[in-house]
Amino acid sequence: MLKLPTPSGAELVARAADLARALRGRTARAERDSAPNSKTPPPKSPHPETLHPEILDAMTLAGVYRLCVPARFGGYAADAGTVAAVAAELAGADGAASWAAAASWSAAWACAMFPGQAQEDVFSGGDVRMSGTLRPTAMAFETGEGIEVNGRWGQIAGAAHSQWQLIAAMRVGADGRPTHVLALARTSDLKLVDGWDAPGLRGCGGAGIVADHLFVPAHRVLPLRDALRGSASHAPLVPFASVCAAGAALGLARAAREAFAERVTYGRLADTDYESRAAAPTTHLRVADATMKIDEAEFHTRRLAGLLDGKAARGEDWSLAERARARAEAGEVCRLGRLAADTLAAAGDETSVRDDEPLHRIARDLGTLSLHSLTHPATGAELYGRTLCGLPPHTLYV
Repeated sequence: MLKLPTPSGAELVARAADLARALRGRTARAERDSAPNSKTPPPKSPHPETLHPEILDAMTLAGVYRLCVPARFGGYAADAGTVAAVAAELAGADGAASWAAAASWSAAWACAMFPGQAQEDVFSGGDVRMSGTLRPTAMAFETGEGIEVNGRWGQIAGAAHSQWQLIAAMRVGADGRPTHVLALARTSDLKLVDGWDAPGLRGCGGAGIVADHLFVPAHRVLPLRDALRGSASHAPLVPFASVCAAGAALGLARAAREAFAERVTYGRLADTDYESRAAAPTTHLRVADATMKIDEAEFHTRRLAGLLDGKAARGEDWSLAERARARAEAGEVCRLGRLAADTLAAAGDETSVRDDEPLHRIARDLGTLSLHSLTHPATGAELYGRTLCGLPPHTLYV
């Protein structure tokens, strides 16, 4: 079998840029179709908020879902800088597509820490879409050859179009002691419930999932602490997921600036004497303020990716302070991106609040993304501050 050469990071980013150009124009339709009060007939699916099949096919063809798959399975094993850049390119066209891809990459990154047989189960089928959660809202009991899982997880991005799920549960051992574990399960062995009920990132394929007497073999079970600690050769899961989220938030912020630049060139500012929005001093102040915030967001994204890639190159273990900083930096990117988008959106007038205005969609996407538990700005900042003060973290997820 002929093995094709692995594309470089620059080639992968260029592919993502080409894909983003193809995605533009579809985003508004995806949001409209998945809106709670949509008058558009939904597709024949219990989850109309999933990405359109054409978008999924295009992302697969571009190699998006191979980005974080180990090379021995035909994946690209991309570095963090490439992952962040690809996420940003996708988010520039479609925040939901980028967020779904980020969910898949994070689950694939975690899967690469499981035993070899588990990786073979998941990755041997070629392009695979994944999603996952770290919240142990299910119970698991040992069966001798694995675990039986029962429980429910809510609002997992990408779940409705993924073939595999990374799930978390509280395992009760033979001694009665509970421990947190991650498990890999086929989506076909789970039940999808509910849909994506959020104002932003509509179309990301979000859904809740239910496990009912789900058997998971032992080789597809991993202690959560192993994924959170990582190793010298494989970054911990939370810092990697953080760089995925930071890339998506940065791409959305850049898209807000581009959307504003297009809008500011036409039309008068209502009820003023200015010949155009571009002539108004208030516009100058807002666009400068937003641009500086986006530049700051890019700095934090690049520094975070550099931390991951630098430690991998040097084969260094991760300190607690470094893991906490990763969460804080992702949260800061989300905070700055959201502020930038809100600032630009507020520079319009009553003609700019229509549903088809991309700035408001982008602002909703960033608002939703920044409320995720791992990217919440205040939570990440508090965690980092605790470590800087010599205090233990207030969460497992660091």
